[in-house]
Amino acid sequence: MALGALAAALVILAPRAARGDPTAPESRSLWREEWPQFSAIEGFLTSGAVIGMVVFSLAGSVEEPRWKGGNAFDDAARKGMRLPDDKSRRAVAEAGNANYYTFPVIPVAIDVIVVALIARRDYKAALNLFLVTGEALAYSGLLSFVSNVAAARERPDITACIEQHGGSTSGCDLSSRGDSFYSGHTSMASASAGAVCANHSFMPLWGHPVADGFACGLASAAAIVTGVSRVMADRHYLSDVLVGSSLGFGVGFLIPTLLHYRVPGASTSIAVIPGSSAGPTGLTVGGQF
Repeated sequence: MALGALAAALVILAPRAARGDPTAPESRSLWREEWPQFSAIEGFLTSGAVIGMVVFSLAGSVEEPRWKGGNAFDDAARKGMRLPDDKSRRAVAEAGNANYYTFPVIPVAIDVIVVALIARRDYKAALNLFLVTGEALAYSGLLSFVSNVAAARERPDITACIEQHGGSTSGCDLSSRGDSFYSGHTSMASASAGAVCANHSFMPLWGHPVADGFACGLASAAAIVTGVSRVMADRHYLSDVLVGSSLGFGVGFLIPTLLHYRVPGASTSIAVIPGSSAGPTGLTVGGQF
């Protein structure tokens, strides 16, 4: 539902975004004059990504998975995190689904509608925030569908059900059977968190660095809860969740940052340095956008 609304808005609002909204004074807008606004070509590509998601969704899951089971890492994590009975797994799966469907609350309901539109009357920032967030979510969603089809990894709970029935699929729910890698729920929730962190890093939407940092942390915590619930419910292996969260957050953060929150022509650099603040055995990643 949320993505459908985003898709419709992209078609309607993309030309307006390219022109800018004259009702929002440049000097008062949180969206800086030097930042590129959401363009018509971005609207076209984002709409294409949403259409691709719809096509994949209608096509359904791969009927015969090409990848079954976990590895030593996945098996150990599954043994420690998977809930012991079906009732508990169903309950945590439902709770995780409920949490997952709240992912548009911070970036759209609060940041766009409550903060930018109602509180600040910053129509230029609201429009661009809405569109760049939708762009990141659309790309992240399409990537997860492509990954599911390409990998066709069988969900762990379905593998277990078939084993319990002596190799027969009778009595097992085979819907979305091959959609284990990677976790779409985690990817979308993480993409939302990445977009929130990017938006609040460059714009003081909540009025104070601590409050804006809290928004990023809250969205990230919700994404983590979604991912953990998928493993506890035995719907995904831990590797599915880790890959989904990494790619989702990366897309959610980098799409707004690289395409919008930088001056055109400015240099972009990323450095990976051995060691970290916690000790010599980590990596520190830094960049300039």
